[in-house]
Amino acid sequence: MSELRKLIPSPSALIAFEAAARLQSFTRAAEELELSQPAISHSVRQLERRLGVRLFERGARSVSLTPEGHWFYASVAKGLGHIVQAALHLKRTHGLSAQVTISVSTAFASQWLLPRIARFRNDHPDIDLRFQTSDRDVALVAEGISIGVRQGAGEWPSYHAWRFAEEQVYAVCSPAFLARNGPWSGPADLLRETLIHLEEPHRDCVQWSDWFNQFGLDYEPPAHGLRLNDYALVLQAALEGEGIALGWNHLINHRVRYGALVMAVGGRYRSDNAFYIVTPRAWPLSDATRTLRDWMLLESATEDVRLPPTRPDGQVKARA
Repeated sequence: MSELRKLIPSPSALIAFEAAARLQSFTRAAEELELSQPAISHSVRQLERRLGVRLFERGARSVSLTPEGHWFYASVAKGLGHIVQAALHLKRTHGLSAQVTISVSTAFASQWLLPRIARFRNDHPDIDLRFQTSDRDVALVAEGISIGVRQGAGEWPSYHAWRFAEEQVYAVCSPAFLARNGPWSGPADLLRETLIHLEEPHRDCVQWSDWFNQFGLDYEPPAHGLRLNDYALVLQAALEGEGIALGWNHLINHRVRYGALVMAVGGRYRSDNAFYIVTPRAWPLSDATRTLRDWMLLESATEDVRLPPTRPDGQVKARA
């Protein structure tokens, strides 16, 4: 770091340069940093003298980066960005107020977290829990997020991973749909039924063809039909009696248990993947994040996630 002190006059010079380069204006950089325009210009000139290279072309009313300035800005912006994210993470997770942001799909947030969130808040009122839902798996460190849920084989070089739930998928529909169209004796009977399709835009997921293939049945999705790109909407359509949907056991077991949805037939699909809670290896695990992780794992371990028993007609037996 002694070499850095010789090359860079001060951290404020780097901050001034980054703002001026990003905004292409000393005046606007001064406004953003609440400094004077001469102070920004002085800091940049000091930096240029230390480095022995001109970073800006100065015009009468504008400035622009030189080729060397463009190259230097890319590194400075990336480095300062990492520092900001690290500082925000420490403040959010180790500061006076414990805050945890969890990255999950809309379906996981609505079907697993929200039905249980009151219990977590009652048990841990000091933790400020925030959801960030996304239709893709975001980079946790880049987004400043401390914990997430991922589907896969459990091997991610950048993350610590804890197995949360296995992937079990079965066909479900509303009791009203079953009464109108059923019963069905087995998976082959569903080939002729109205199926609700999930067209996941960014994540790989089990499709109806995968489910049928597990029972030795070929299936080609029809050119027409109900297709939705969000699993929460798929479940809502099934609840409204629009057709039969694929149900991930850890997400919908509670709906089947209480009769809002029923298993259409007894067959199920089991993949080699599972769902995992992940945290970045690059960051220390805060007490609040550890508390949320442990609570989620305990909820999953103690919840009754057995597949509901079915009658021969495909309906679910009531549980005592």
